[in-house]
Amino acid sequence: MTVTEARRRWRELLDRVERGETMAVSRRGKIVATFVPERTPVSVSAKHPEPETGRAV
Repeated sequence: MTVTEARRRWRELLDRVERGETMAVSRRGKIVATFVPERTPVSVSAKHPEPETGRAV
């Protein structure tokens, strides 16, 4: 999708990304941006287990 198309179809672009698509935007034939769906971050406690027990806090 070109920058001009992305400007005209901004809501559609966001809807498509929200549904899971990755969209690349180009200017003069060169990709200048990539829109990717947001991933739900893993909680900090799930990333770092308790040292003594090995269980998540």
